[in-house]
Parts: sequence; structure tokens; C-alpha cells
Amino acid sequence: MLLRHRFCLAYARRHAVQFVACSVDVAASICRNALAAPEHQHTGHRVRCQASHAPEAVQHEDEPSTSGRPAEDGSYLDPHAPLATEGEDTIASLVTGGSRSGAVDVIRISGSEAIQIAQRVFWPQGHFRFNWQPKSQRIYYGTAVDGDGHVIDEVLLLAMLRPRSYTREDVLELHTHGGGVCAQRVLRACIEAGARPARPGEFTLRAFLNGRLDLSQAENVLQLINARTATAADSALAGLQGGLGQLVSDLRQDVLEILAELEARLDFDDDLPPMDVPALIQDITGGCCVLDDWGSQVIGHTYVT
Repeated sequence: MLLRHRFCLAYARRHAVQFVACSVDVAASICRNALAAPEHQHTGHRVRCQASHAPEAVQHEDEPSTSGRPAEDGSYLDPHAPLATEGEDTIASLVTGGSRSGAVDVIRISGSEAIQIAQRVFWPQGHFRFNWQPKSQRIYYGTAVDGDGHVIDEVLLLAMLRPRSYTREDVLELHTHGGGVCAQRVLRACIEAGARPARPGEFTLRAFLNGRLDLSQAENVLQLINARTATAADSALAGLQGGLGQLVSDLRQDVLEILAELEARLDFDDDLPPMDVPALIQDITGGCCVLDDWGSQVIGHTYVT
């Protein structure tokens, strides 16, 4: 009887290890497909993927989350938490496509020098120009000026300071009049003030590198932008709430619990209550079936950021 029990433990542990290996294979295939992916269009830019060790996305329980996962600690609210893009250039770009038919254009500035650049370009109305500091999640009305101090447009400035922003860096958006001319003048002023023109897809890339989005979420951002029907938009929104990233996170947690149970029983089986071996095997095989279903969908399909 003891020998049979030990055999069941070894059998379950072997299948749990295979379950982990299967999870790794699926994740590796997604990364390989992402690296081989062609570039795609994203809000006037192309979206590109680079292999990188990005930190896990951490979200405070009081903050909205694109992943749908609650925070494991409070680091999401820490404005001094290190970012993967720390020290990179501050970037700026027109994010509304530059259509001449639109009434409003939006210029986004992201990076460690975003506030200083905004202070050179934006004069807030009703505030002292010098030593003006924007507060996060606030909108300010004022004027945009060039390097000589000449007014080039009336604008709204939306401040989203780190880490409560799309890229988790300091992000400021200047809402200018549409038509293209005003936006280009303001964008030129931002670049002259120290910003670098953003490369195709760089805002989304920084969001991924800083743990704001995972691979599948970034792909769903692109799908949402390109959606032409309500059904397609709903599908992309569902992916933004977790998608593959949520599935892998849940399966990883299940596997860790199973392995902890098996390791504990191999060493302290006499001190633990009897184990329900059939239920354990059912849990493992159920997880493998979920991976097989997802694997059939993602193998050969490209995940891009």
C-alpha cells in the first residue's frame, strides 16, 4: 500500500513537471513568433516587438488595471520605483494621425524630461510661468510657445505623471487645434526643447518594457485600434482585461501550488492528511487540456507590441 502511494506521488509529480514544461514551450513559441513578426501600424506609428526581460506588471488595488490583475504590492504607486526605460531619451510624437479633417490633435511626450520640456513649451493661464509644476491627472489650459516665446496655439495640457501613465513614465499630452499646422508647430517646439521624435511603436514598446502591458495585451491594443465592427472591438477589449497573460499567470499559480503539495508530501507525508490522488491528477490533466486549447490558437499566430 505504501509503495502504491509513493508511485502515485511520483506519477503526479512527473505530470506536473510536464505541465510546467508545456507552459514554457507555449511562452517560447509566442516570443519566437513575436521576434519574427512584421511591423504593424499603431496610431500613426508601427508597432514593433523586442525581446527583453521586462518587470512583471504590478498594479495597486485602488488603481485601474489593463491586465485585470490586482497588485501584489504597492510598488505601482511608488514614483521612484526603477523603470526598464530609465535614462532613455524623452520622446514626443503626434498620436492622432494628423488628419486635416479633425478638430483636435494630440501630441504625447513621454520620458524623464517630459515635465521640463512642457515647462519650456507650455505657459499655463492663471499660474506663474516659472517653477510651475503640473499635478498628475490634471488638465491645464494655456498657450504653446516656440523657442522665441511667440504664441503658436491655444492648447490643453493633460498631465499623467509616473507611474500612472500609459508608459509608466512621466507623460504629458498637448491637445492642439486640428488641421495639422498647429500640431506640427507645437511638435517642432517640443523637439527644439529637447524631445526626440518617437520611433514607430515606441510608446507601446516602453509600456511593454516597463510592465504596463504584456505581449498579448499589446496585440489587443492594436486590434482594438484597427477594429471595424463592435464584435472585433469587444474581442480586443476582452484581451486587454487579461487574455493570454491572465491565463498563463493563473496556470503558473496552479502549478506552483501542485508542486509545493507534492514536494511537501515526499518529505512529510506521515504528518499530512491523506491526499486525493485522482483529484490531483484531474487538476493536472485539466491544466494540460487548457494549454492544448490555447496552443492550437497561438502556434503560428503572432503576438506583437
